[in-house]
Amino acid sequence: MHHQDTPPLDPWVDAACEALGQNPHLTDTTELLELAGQVATAGLRPMAPVSAYLWGWALAEGRDRELARRVILDALPAEPLPEESREDPRCWQAFVAQSCGGLGLDPAEVPVDELPHLARAVAHASVRPMAPVAAFLLGLGGPAGLSSRFDIVLAAVQSASEEPTGNRQPQVAS
Repeated sequence: MHHQDTPPLDPWVDAACEALGQNPHLTDTTELLELAGQVATAGLRPMAPVSAYLWGWALAEGRDRELARRVILDALPAEPLPEESREDPRCWQAFVAQSCGGLGLDPAEVPVDELPHLARAVAHASVRPMAPVAAFLLGLGGPAGLSSRFDIVLAAVQSASEEPTGNRQPQVAS
């Protein structure tokens, strides 16, 4: 399934899944983009890829898909964060700690500082909505070996982004 304002993500998802040895049918891009969008709308924009990662990790640990999604959404602040608080890492830590607590995951294993940077690199290498999808796929592998898996995903996404002429697909604003 795909967000209606984006080009089909199948080539990127398929390439990343193949590189990681993951099943692309586990990835519902509509659900992922909705989850990431809700997190961003709550004022935790840098945590959008983190939420996707947590969801993937929870599913890899055998958690129920909808319950895991609900736990992450329930960890969001009741009201969108004011502009001056949106870049406060304490807000991020509270979100990650509450999500991990509800999912039975170790918040110390969540690369809160790295995932937004890694997601940005994916967004610039392909289409912007692929950033949370890539974070989700990385989450399916859990925290071990994240750096090497990210390099694999980024290379696969970059390769899938190239047209036969060598030009990359245009980015789509989210």
